[in-house]
Amino acid sequence: MTVVAVIPPGQPDWAKSATRLLRRPTARLGAGIVAIFLLLTVLAPLLAPYSPFDQDFAEALQAPSAVHPFGTDQYGRDILSRVMYGTRIALLSILVADGFGLVVGTLLGLIAGYYGGWIDSAVMRIVDVLLAFPYLLLALIIVAALGPGLSSRRRRSAPIGYASCCATSCPTASRRC
Repeated sequence: MTVVAVIPPGQPDWAKSATRLLRRPTARLGAGIVAIFLLLTVLAPLLAPYSPFDQDFAEALQAPSAVHPFGTDQYGRDILSRVMYGTRIALLSILVADGFGLVVGTLLGLIAGYYGGWIDSAVMRIVDVLLAFPYLLLALIIVAALGPGLSSRRRRSAPIGYASCCATSCPTASRRC
């Protein structure tokens, strides 16, 4: 049996694509997870039951309960509140790393595709080397070289991002008008 999507005429292309995409249960699940993540990020000050920075040594290392659903850490800080506020840092880190990878990768791919020749070969060999390593192994190598922390997390995510953007934008640029 064939299912045909009925899309009203005059609807923009992005709306048609979104309608077709959201018919899939896995796409709806993914969109729901992203929506919850974004809501937690924006509404953290309103939803968090406690301040993520307030310390109460009398309540240190408590197990999850009705008062502290995720428990408390060694300083008595509420873990649920810290997780809610932590989504802001995670989102910022994702945006910086992916944005940097998108801009640099697209520029390198466009340059390689436009000029071709030895420039294309050199850029694409670097991309091939980056894509040949499994992402986790490359991330561990960069962490070992740069050390742990948020700034190195952003730096280790960017090479994979710009390698994949470069690999996809190069063929587009090589089809000159």
